[in-house]
Amino acid sequence: MDFFYQYRKLLIGILLLCVGWWRFSPYSPRVVMPAYLNAGVDCSQFPPMAMGDEPLQTEVPTGMQPFVLPKVKLTPLAGFSMPARVLHRASYLYDEHASISTTDWFVGWGFMANEKVVKRLKFEQRARFGGIAGTKDGGSMPYSYDDMYLNASNVHLIPANKKIATQISGIKVGDNVRVDG
Repeated sequence: MDFFYQYRKLLIGILLLCVGWWRFSPYSPRVVMPAYLNAGVDCSQFPPMAMGDEPLQTEVPTGMQPFVLPKVKLTPLAGFSMPARVLHRASYLYDEHASISTTDWFVGWGFMANEKVVKRLKFEQRARFGGIAGTKDGGSMPYSYDDMYLNASNVHLIPANKKIATQISGIKVGDNVRVDG
């Protein structure tokens, strides 16, 4: 008991540092909302697709205007609808683009959404780029890198409103999703 009494200030300080680190780390369960979501963004929806379909790219809807957010103007070049499996995810709080997009997913479709294929692979995301880091057991790759990257992509998520931002925060690695934008 003497130990705790003697070092109580140090122990309280360490506890406060740990709570502070956890609160501001990507491991915290809080939902980070970019500031622009207070007003929302008008983002037209594209036709839904069934899981298992290939990604669909469409022309920009007639009359769609650029999205003007704080410090950036985004001009849509194409629409897309992509059914996929989340292979890896990364959260960003303090980098240059965190005020627009706080989450990136590395996703796969086709054979890259197959549990038997992805359970053998290691994925990573660094500096907002996603990739295949190799196999978990150090063995040979199940497909060529070219084929795997034709069925996978890194996605920078820019939610249209707070409801979608909350949904994004609940998606975990291994979940099947459909991203429209």
